[in-house]
Amino acid sequence: MGVWKNIIGLIGDTLQLNFTGPKIVGSSTDTVTITDNADSDGKIVAVTANHENIELSDGVERKTTVTMATGGAGDITMVLPNNDGDADNVLITDGAGNLSWSDVEIVSAKILTLNFDDGASQSLSAAKAGRLIDKIIVKVTTVFDNDATPATIDIGITGDTDKYVDTTEVDLTTVGTYVVEVANYESGSEELLASFTAGSGATTGVAQIILMESFPTVTA
Repeated sequence: MGVWKNIIGLIGDTLQLNFTGPKIVGSSTDTVTITDNADSDGKIVAVTANHENIELSDGVERKTTVTMATGGAGDITMVLPNNDGDADNVLITDGAGNLSWSDVEIVSAKILTLNFDDGASQSLSAAKAGRLIDKIIVKVTTVFDNDATPATIDIGITGDTDKYVDTTEVDLTTVGTYVVEVANYESGSEELLASFTAGSGATTGVAQIILMESFPTVTA
């Protein structure tokens, strides 16, 4: 027992190897599988040395594999953040392997189809804080054929219906594409509304309203 006493010891339920630089040799396929002694939950870690993989498995049907990239030179050390970040964050590096969470600019487009018989107020986009409205495009595909009073459209918010697009900037009686460069940052939450009047005598008319918005990181 003298040799084993010096090599192996127990600390609680933990096996301790008392020598420097232990080496665990797997099977002929160079795979080492680590699991709990009873394998009660079926979850395992498999380290496949010859393919440079670490594989996490639930022991049933799901696996997650981390694979070393081929090529390159030298060792790579990546230091993870000390927290789990916020929703929609991404991992960035400082170029030296230190990873941290960062906001990412999300660009999205919303499309609202406006018909001649739609209600006077249509919601174009729900209220969101920290939004940059880049541009608004109104594409008239079928003219609003008014007999007397022309159809009009404003795009804005409650209490300021033409904040972003005024009736003078879009002609609903002519087929065409109207682009309004907005570039307006909203620090608060505002619902975007399309305020529409069909005019008199309209029987047809279709337009698409396309909103281009993003959520940039704003610094002082």
